[in-house]
Amino acid sequence: MLPLLPDMLRTVLRRAAAPLRIWWRSNLLYRRMLRGPLADHITFHPWDGAPRQLEEADALLRGRFRFCGVHIDVPDGVSVFDVTPPSREWQAALHAFQWLPPLSMAGGWTPT
Repeated sequence: MLPLLPDMLRTVLRRAAAPLRIWWRSNLLYRRMLRGPLADHITFHPWDGAPRQLEEADALLRGRFRFCGVHIDVPDGVSVFDVTPPSREWQAALHAFQWLPPLSMAGGWTPT
């Protein structure tokens, strides 16, 4: 317990000072002291080197989502996010945007 005392004390002080920090950062004086230009664009665009097929993008555009070996057909007018997922892995893949790389290879999304 004694070796953890400095970390515990630091955590308690940080949590006790949190309201003061929030107040200070929302203060007009603090915002006026910030200097430097604001970012106007993203300079780094990661590239996915995995080979993709246009059939995957076509299936996605037709409402057929396949993650973790499970297919789900989404009817027209229904969001895939409103469909009950068959498993947690499938849901994690959906929310991790694993459908985006096939669409990007098909020309559905390009970084600028």
